[in-house]
Amino acid sequence: MKHYSILKATALAIMTGAIMAASCTTQEEPVAKAVLGDVSIINFPARNPEPQLVTVYSDGEWHTKAPSWITVDPETGNGVTSVTITASENVDEVGLLEPRKDTVIIGGNKLSSRLLIFVSQEGDTYRFAEHLTLDKVAALADGKAFYLDEATVSAVTKSGFMLSGDGALVYSQTKADVKVGDKVSLKGIKGTDNSLPVITLAEDVTVKSSGTFSYPAVQSFNDMVPDYAASAYDFVKVSGSVNAGNLQFKVGDVTYAVKQIDAPDALSIASLNGNNVDLTGYVAGVLGSNLYGLITTKLEDKGAAVVTRPEKLLYCKWRFTTSKLTEYAEHFGGTAGVTDQTEGFSDLYVPSNVAGNGKITYYQVDKTGYTPTSGNPKRIIGATGHPYVTGAWPGDYWLYTGTDNYTYPKGTNLHIKFLTRVSKTGHKYWMLEYFDGNEWKPADEYPVSTETETGTNAKYNFIENTSNVAVECAWTLAAPCREPKFRMRCVANWQFQGEALANPNGGTCRFADNDDDGEDAGPVFEVTSAPED
Repeated sequence: MKHYSILKATALAIMTGAIMAASCTTQEEPVAKAVLGDVSIINFPARNPEPQLVTVYSDGEWHTKAPSWITVDPETGNGVTSVTITASENVDEVGLLEPRKDTVIIGGNKLSSRLLIFVSQEGDTYRFAEHLTLDKVAALADGKAFYLDEATVSAVTKSGFMLSGDGALVYSQTKADVKVGDKVSLKGIKGTDNSLPVITLAEDVTVKSSGTFSYPAVQSFNDMVPDYAASAYDFVKVSGSVNAGNLQFKVGDVTYAVKQIDAPDALSIASLNGNNVDLTGYVAGVLGSNLYGLITTKLEDKGAAVVTRPEKLLYCKWRFTTSKLTEYAEHFGGTAGVTDQTEGFSDLYVPSNVAGNGKITYYQVDKTGYTPTSGNPKRIIGATGHPYVTGAWPGDYWLYTGTDNYTYPKGTNLHIKFLTRVSKTGHKYWMLEYFDGNEWKPADEYPVSTETETGTNAKYNFIENTSNVAVECAWTLAAPCREPKFRMRCVANWQFQGEALANPNGGTCRFADNDDDGEDAGPVFEVTSAPED
């Protein structure tokens, strides 16, 4: 209702401007320079689709453009207009046709004055699907449906499985109850990920027979990586040490990294930070500069790597600006946000992109028992590059980690500084804590208080402010630590300006820079001094 009121107010302002302009001229009615609507997405059933109403607000004359299966009435208008959008049935004499989607454009004379309404209609995805061999599936255009009569499962991962057959390899991104060596049939949708063929949706996966699978000769990825183009799912072995969740190795002076795109829990390197590891599997494309994906089939843990004291002590730095927006969006969920109510660490994080190997991760308690508003909670990279979350809750926390795989000894001094802020409906009471090598402790610079406003007597040492607040802390390790940590933990369900919440809301909490691409006040997480070995 609030959104509608804002839209209505905006529309009135537009029309007021239009009326004032009209009073100063005797020319014909102007073509709209601004067009707004109260609907942006419409989905129709295949049969008996009911007409949908859209209220259009404009400051001048507009016209429409629509696909052949959509009718817009009226096709032109001015000011506030009720528009009816109708879809024809998506059927023929045989039955349902394929699903369809397109865009209705209601606009004036410029791209900036267009209202886009995305329309879709249900149907039979597999109406015109062909029975294909796996090599033909790999060559399909993205979005095409197909029937696969037979292929062999060559890897099973946490979220999907690899198929082999007819001289082709294709990864299915849909989980199924299959084993390596099974011959299966299925129907699915073809897609592309990291320039390699994938099955974005696999349905009716049927095991026709079970057996064994003989892997091809394994290649050394360490040897081939300098000239590697990642144009196929090559079967490789890569050796390195686990650093910040990836497997890293050097060839000459260049550092390369492999990220596990998908792996069974038993083959995950997430808990092996600092260990030497050999991974075997299928290369799953180029993910970034000197970063490659891997679908893992085998893991060999060689034990903790012996890391000598680095010449330069641990230093991690982030920069949150428009120019670096895409560097963070691909890791943290993008500008559209990622809704997730489940408990635990997500694979989403904000990597240090100026210096060092650091991560900012958001941990949340289980929210499935609540009814969050508007799709919250979310993790989002804002338009200025700032990472933020909505739907915070007591027990959630932001976690800073940094590592260079060296185990820093007792007596090591660390330092962190960053800017943070919340919206007026964001959470107010937090605890700043560092990990001393043994346990979490409140930051010394921020005295712990007991808050009675919430009615829960929650202990806190930090009040979030709606404007940027500078946080700066220093601490000393009480025990050796390979991965130093610092966190900001939500302790009370109380909005900055308001009362306690019954459910997670759209209030935000973020990290920031002072200026977008101006003054650099991005987070820094560092070791300032450490005893000699």
